[in-house]
Amino acid sequence: MKVKLSFLSSFLLVCCIFEQGICGTKVNIEELRIKISDRSYADTSGKLRFDVRQGQTFCSTIRETFSKPKRNQEYFKNRNSGTFGSCYSAKFDPEEGIEFRIISDSGNDAYIDSAGVKLRGEWMNWNGYQVKVNKHGAGNAWRYVPGLAPTCPYVINGVAGACNVDVLHFTFGSAHNTGAGSYGTMRTRLSSYSSGLGCNYNSQDISITSMLEDHGIRHLDLDTSYITASDDARTSNSYWEEGIVLVHKALYSRPLKRALREINDFLGRNPHEVVLVRLKDYDEPYRTYISNALESEFSVITNTGLSPTSNPKLGDAVSNNQRLIVYLHADFGAHRNMHTLNQVETYKKTSIYHGLLCTI
Repeated sequence: MKVKLSFLSSFLLVCCIFEQGICGTKVNIEELRIKISDRSYADTSGKLRFDVRQGQTFCSTIRETFSKPKRNQEYFKNRNSGTFGSCYSAKFDPEEGIEFRIISDSGNDAYIDSAGVKLRGEWMNWNGYQVKVNKHGAGNAWRYVPGLAPTCPYVINGVAGACNVDVLHFTFGSAHNTGAGSYGTMRTRLSSYSSGLGCNYNSQDISITSMLEDHGIRHLDLDTSYITASDDARTSNSYWEEGIVLVHKALYSRPLKRALREINDFLGRNPHEVVLVRLKDYDEPYRTYISNALESEFSVITNTGLSPTSNPKLGDAVSNNQRLIVYLHADFGAHRNMHTLNQVETYKKTSIYHGLLCTI
């Protein structure tokens, strides 16, 4: 029985973390405010504090946050006032609903018309009229305020509100040894024929376009070598083309430019998508050729720019139309808008796939 071995290797580069990620960006409270009502005896001779909560996050200001507030007056406290208590370090997501309550330290009631918490430069206000606050009963009820409108106008890589998330705190589906198998069975160098071991090195049997469009792949890991002009001249067929070529170990696929054109077309059709590409070489004698050709080869990317930074915020990448982020092995040297990222091997290499019977 003949078995064709092909697989799509996808993994998560980075998971969403609590402080920043696709689940939202949490920020510190910047300011607090209360407005004392104008009714008789609305003020208090005691002190008022804030409690704030959201999900599992809870904090309290110190009991003297607002000391002896007067009737019909509005009061503000910022985070540098020394009154924030545990609310100084607590972080909240401004796009999620939040609850707070005003607590009196005595049985002396106060009456308020409004109160608010400032996050991300915007007030999240609760409004009432002559509402009693105290330390017990209805006076210490929680007041709910809806979250602020998202500041991100884009849905990036399928995620709403991700503009302030940087690449290292976002999750990308990845294809390892991308293109090894996407253009048919792999070949030995300069051979006119498919290799009998080709399918042992095929990482995928679908096109790069399909990976991007149908499978959500957004990080493409590319191993490369180079076909020189003299190499090309020695062959009697038109299969090989001078330039950087995709490889997997000792077997060769097709030119890097073919993959880049597919990526370029995808990014042109999808203006809110961000793609990562990483280039590594196994064929060491050709590093200089590869390095010298990189910028020319990437000139086929015309629908977006290459990101000038290695870890941009996704919103900046989209708004500046710099949506392709390129990482290179250090041996390729420095190149404009391409960034060094060395692979760390954390697994034991085996020959588990070698010797399997493949369809040629």
